[in-house]
Amino acid sequence: GPYFLGYEDGEQIVFQASEIPGEDLEGFPLVLRKDAAEAWNDLLELACRDGIDIRPSYAYRSNHTQKKLWVQSPKLAAKPGHSPHQTGTAIDINGTTAIVRGKRYKTEIYWWLKMKASRFGFYQTIDHEPWHWVYFPGENV
Repeated sequence: GPYFLGYEDGEQIVFQASEIPGEDLEGFPLVLRKDAAEAWNDLLELACRDGIDIRPSYAYRSNHTQKKLWVQSPKLAAKPGHSPHQTGTAIDINGTTAIVRGKRYKTEIYWWLKMKASRFGFYQTIDHEPWHWVYFPGENV
């Protein structure tokens, strides 16, 4: 696959990337680091067999996009150069929560990911962000 410019801990990196099914909130193709994309596609295959419809809203983010999000919501988005989205290993997933009578609940999609995603190296890394999952190959986080 093509090579992408990313950032890790504020340092520029280059990584080989692959597209995964879907598009981000701006309508661009979703991209992950090549090994993360392969693991993600395996996860999607199992989700499909289990009847779980997983649709990501973000994967890799350029410095430009990260900067834009950080300016809009500095409490929510990481500082540009410091987001795992810029390494091609993080993915945000739609539908992990739902609002019922004004209260936010975790959905079937979230609980499926919580049970199965670690088999594929994906972990929820921020407690208050049930949509944010990061690929850590060969680790138990």
